[in-house]
Amino acid sequence: MTCPLAPRTGSPSTGVNHMRILVPLTCLFLLGLVCAASDAPRIGVHVQVLNARCAKKKLVLSWRITNNEGKPAYVYATFLKGPAAGFDEGEQGVLILHTSLKDKIHTGVNFYPKAEFTELAPHSSLEGKLEDGQFCSQLQTPKPREVVLDVAYGLEVAQVKRSLQSVSDSNEHPANPIVDWRTLAQSQKAPLRGTTR
Repeated sequence: MTCPLAPRTGSPSTGVNHMRILVPLTCLFLLGLVCAASDAPRIGVHVQVLNARCAKKKLVLSWRITNNEGKPAYVYATFLKGPAAGFDEGEQGVLILHTSLKDKIHTGVNFYPKAEFTELAPHSSLEGKLEDGQFCSQLQTPKPREVVLDVAYGLEVAQVKRSLQSVSDSNEHPANPIVDWRTLAQSQKAPLRGTTR
């Protein structure tokens, strides 16, 4: 941060001397606020896309998930390694990948992958890759140039496991308890390489 200095020219006066003191002090105060904000600890679960590319038809996306909480976080891991649970092609060429269903579904299904959860210890990280063999061939033209990944997690898992067990003998879609339970952590936009318009 660059701060203006009080003028050095002109006749000395009490007002000028006060300005020479107040301006640097104000700048130091503002600089302290900026530094405090940048050093503020993150909370929740943080998702980062490390690398994403389309290799012909295949999508390969490397991710990192960090638990900034002081307690374990439970990440819904069923679709973390691919294929994605769903996707949206947002505005301005941004692809949004979902690792859980976007919304609840009100019809049953004959088969759905078993819910898996990965426990992430406090202040620890997990890295991996999401791969989908035919994904990039499904993208509309113009192809997206950036990607966002969202991840479902919770700070407890016992209740959702009970809910999943209760729907296993009903006609409710088995992903609905995940939608009710989850908190979504979404990454910042990252470049999606290998796509051509």
